[in-house]
Amino acid sequence: MESIAFTELLGLALKELARTSEKPEDCWLSQKPDRLHPLMQKLARKFSHSLEPLQSLHFACAGAFPYSSELSRALDLLQQSGLIKRENPSFDRFAPTWYQDSQEVIQARTGEVFSGDEQAKREFDAFVKDLSELLEKRPDLCPTIR
Repeated sequence: MESIAFTELLGLALKELARTSEKPEDCWLSQKPDRLHPLMQKLARKFSHSLEPLQSLHFACAGAFPYSSELSRALDLLQQSGLIKRENPSFDRFAPTWYQDSQEVIQARTGEVFSGDEQAKREFDAFVKDLSELLEKRPDLCPTIR
């Protein structure tokens, strides 16, 4: 697996999640801290052995739920770069932005990142599938995953 930062891995995973949905242009995920951070902590524990960028996440566990400032910063960077959009004013959900060439770009980049490492690619695919737990459970928003 190519060496990439956590922010890029997360962005790639979110785009892949949108790509595999019925409506990639309207695939909203929960950003509620009490859902997002505990799930990412669970996924980091599960996949950090094969997806090394997840090892950069640290969680404060003294509050009501685990919280990672690295995860929050990554989402801010993804929004600033235009890879995700957030819904105002509450910022309690976000969606990968979808462009006309998104599918080709995602396939090319995942091919580069996981070139020659089929095990890491399988783990990435499982990581993406597990991220689907954050999908908004509304029928008009990313209703099913293919």
